[in-house]
Order: sequence, then structure tokens, then C-alpha cells
Amino acid sequence: MPTKSKAVLKKVLFSVLAVVFWLCVWEVAAIILARPLILPRVPDVLRELGRMFSEGGFALTVTLSLSRVLLGFLLGTLAGALIGTLTAFLPPFDILLSPIISVIRATPVASVIMVIWALISSSAVPTAIALLMVMPVVAQSTAASFRAIDRSLTEVAEVFDFSLGKKIRLLWYPAFTEVLLPGIITAAGLAWKAGIAAEIISYTKNSIGREIHDSKAYFETERLFAWTLTVIILSLIIEKILKFLLKKCAGGTKK
Repeated sequence: MPTKSKAVLKKVLFSVLAVVFWLCVWEVAAIILARPLILPRVPDVLRELGRMFSEGGFALTVTLSLSRVLLGFLLGTLAGALIGTLTAFLPPFDILLSPIISVIRATPVASVIMVIWALISSSAVPTAIALLMVMPVVAQSTAASFRAIDRSLTEVAEVFDFSLGKKIRLLWYPAFTEVLLPGIITAAGLAWKAGIAAEIISYTKNSIGREIHDSKAYFETERLFAWTLTVIILSLIIEKILKFLLKKCAGGTKK
């Protein structure tokens, strides 16, 4: 087996063992506490998760929550990339927008959700919140990517009249893969968590957040943990897919 494959297999094995370890810690803690209303046992939560998965509305609920957050993430990424580009090349624009960006970054998410909820319908709140969480991160990462480009190499490119494709491959690609792509992955995680929080607070119809809210309100602890586990699993899947897609895009650009 090639060395690279062995390394990947070893990493996966250790990851699985780490998950199993913490599930065991959870199970032992639940047995010792012996209060399912506070901390249910792992098998009970997994059974509830399986029951939820077989329900007709589960797929619809997950799909709608994902679509709301994904839309906000895409809009926030586009807005952040545009703002970051403008601030990198137009210092007055940076001065003009920096107070707004600072306010968005400093304001507690719950406060932002309540303000947005007062202005728009609850179904649009998760998308708006995801957009607001993503935009500052991507804007900062985009501006930092442009500033990370080696100026001496830029001058060389101008002297030798490099084509746009060659400039992207030799100048922009290294800076953007090191700065922008990690920023986008971080922004995706923020968007997902903030979007679910927005669904909980605004009580969005047909959403994971609403299911979490109802589970807590009716003391359905196993269901609460099962939905929370769903959020965590989806978060990991989103991160893996995004890393794969960005790596492919970066690889294509490099070629």
C-alpha cells in the first residue's frame, strides 16, 4: 500500500477511535448521572435519530434548513468578495465600510437575529443571518489575499506583459489558496451555526431550529440530542464537501 494511502487510512482510523472514545465518555456519564431528562444514553439518542430519519418530514426539514443557510452563504461570499476587492484597491472605500463591518463582527449573534427578525419574515431570517456572518470574514480574507500578493512579482508580470491567466496562476493563486480558502471554510461553519440559531430564535417553519426549539420546550431530551447530533453531522459533511470542492477548484486553477 502506498505511503500516502497508509497515512490517510491511519488518519481516518484515529478519527473514528476519537469519536468512539467520546461516545463512551458520554455513555458512562449518562449511566452515572442516571437522569435521562438531562443527559440521555447514547443508544436512546441513536434510536431516536433513526426514528426521525424514517419520518416523512425529516428530509424536507433538513433540505429547507440547508437551502436557507446555503443561499445566505453564497450571497455573503459574493458580497464579501466584492467588498474585499474594493477595500483592497480603494482605501477610501475601506475607511467608509470598516465601521459597519466592525459593528457586524462585534454585535452578539442573538441581538442581530432579533433586529433582523423585527424587519423581515421569520423564513428569511436564517438566510439574512448567514449572509451577515459570512460577509465580513470573506471580505477580510479577500482583501488580505490581494495584499499578500508579492509586489515585486507583480512588477515583473507587468514588465513581461503576463496574460491574465498567467497572473492568476503565478501571482493570485498562492495568495488566495493560503488566505481566502481557509476564510471561506471558516465562514461556512459560522453560517451554519448562526443559521440554525436564527431558526431557533425566529421559530422558522419547517426547520431544524424549530425542531430543536420544540424538543426543548416539550422536554423531549432524546429528540433534542438527536437533532443536535444531526446539526453536528451536517456541519462536518458541509465542511468536507466544501474543502473538496475548493481543493478541486484550486487544483484546476493551478493547472
